Amino acid sequence: MPVFAKGSSGNPKGRPKVFADVQEYARKKTKANIDRIVALAEGAEDDNVRLRASIALHEIAWGKPVQHVSGTGPQGEFVVKWMG
Repeated sequence: MPVFAKGSSGNPKGRPKVFADVQEYARKKTKANIDRIVALAEGAEDDNVRLRASIALHEIAWGKPVQHVSGTGPQGEFVVKWMG
């Protein structure tokens, strides 16, 4: 992993403008996309589609569940991290 001098950044120009444009566009479509997910969760014929849409709605509302990952560190010590 690269180490940067104090006060310097590994990404001095920040995020590219194109990413910001795409993000802004996607955010404008949020309401329509949620409406579509609700329609799928409530009315899709395929059980898998309804389940995945329901999970998507839950994660939008409450976030993804926190998971813990355990293992050993560089000196063999036990390490637990929570990832969410």
